[in-house]
Amino acid sequence: MVRRMPYVQWWKGSYRFRRRVPDNLKPIIGKPEWVAALGTKDKAEANRLVVPHIGRTDQIISDAERGDYPPLPHDRIEPIACDWWRWWFCQERAKLVNVGAGLVSNGLDPHLWALTGEKELTDLLARFAAENSLDYRPGSGPFDRIKQRCKEIHHETAYGYRSEIDDRMAAANQIWDAADDQLAALKNGGPLEGRPPQAINRPPNLAPIGTPYRFSTLIAEWARERKAQNKTRYGFEKMIAQAEQASWAR
Repeated sequence: MVRRMPYVQWWKGSYRFRRRVPDNLKPIIGKPEWVAALGTKDKAEANRLVVPHIGRTDQIISDAERGDYPPLPHDRIEPIACDWWRWWFCQERAKLVNVGAGLVSNGLDPHLWALTGEKELTDLLARFAAENSLDYRPGSGPFDRIKQRCKEIHHETAYGYRSEIDDRMAAANQIWDAADDQLAALKNGGPLEGRPPQAINRPPNLAPIGTPYRFSTLIAEWARERKAQNKTRYGFEKMIAQAEQASWAR
């Protein structure tokens, strides 16, 4: 007697595959069960045809339990985040502040358009994903990876969430003041303030003192010495690039 494989079910005159999604994974996978017709009345044939369905759903369960469902290749994160930014920044936020599409960044105070916090970012990204048929749901690993990149892109322009802008700008001004003093000393061949030249742990590929010294290099050294987190740095990257251009043009 041929025994029936797991998840093989007789249904309306033929066999089908039917498997319940584990309860804890239903919010991530987005369905209560998997169902697929096997197209045969023969039990042995049904047992053979069900094997790939079991393998496929085993893999989905494994991915979901690791927080990596649906699968998200690393090279897909940047295009999705950039598409979200254009959708939100150039359309949704422009409509909210009643300016033309693409004009939000033209000198408009970020206090008027910056995101308010994590919840607004999550809600907007979830809405964008739904409108564009992206199968990434809040709480999943792929969604969080996309959200992190969206947050970085937002902060590069707005310098933080709305409540953080003043604090981040004040911190930026402090870095600028220190950078101006240190850059002047370095251009003149002097050491960083209060430290002899030999105390500076300079990477082997870093330009020696006396050669043109870039703000970005100074900030990189500062971040390494202070063990600053990446989020402390990325908000200043755009300002640093602009200031370098202005500095060497003078």
